[in-house]
Amino acid sequence: MVLVSVPILFNGEWIEQNDEYKFKGSKAKGIMIPRSTTYADLVEKIAKVIDIDTLEFEITMKFKLKTSDPMPPVTIQTNDDVEFFLEEVASGMEFRNPLCITFERRSISTVPVDRQPSPRLSWEESHAFSSYVPPSFPIISSNNFTVADESPIECLPTTQLIDE
Repeated sequence: MVLVSVPILFNGEWIEQNDEYKFKGSKAKGIMIPRSTTYADLVEKIAKVIDIDTLEFEITMKFKLKTSDPMPPVTIQTNDDVEFFLEEVASGMEFRNPLCITFERRSISTVPVDRQPSPRLSWEESHAFSSYVPPSFPIISSNNFTVADESPIECLPTTQLIDE
């Protein structure tokens, strides 16, 4: 397995001045990754190295190409982008292109679908701990009992009724 050494910068932001882009990062690390790394593998590796949860944060990876004309940083979003980046890093250039990482907290609606709880529950599962009580049953308020040791109170499914 051929490994590629990749410098990463994070805890920073991209700044544009006079058509030049620079990443001002406050932390740097070096990682070794296989040439066969996929986009998903790279995201997982980066998240582990910089210690963030991808359920809570969305990672953006960009790098700057060394070109004669100014150009914006290249965003890595696919397996092809990863392959291109690794080729650039491994090409033996005098200066390495660091992988610049930014991350933003996800809103609830942007959590990846494959990581959201399954919406398909059986009727029993979805109603097992329902707060609905049919009108024909008495409702006991929390004022009718006291827990002296402040221990947690176990909730019973609404289908299990206690006769007094």
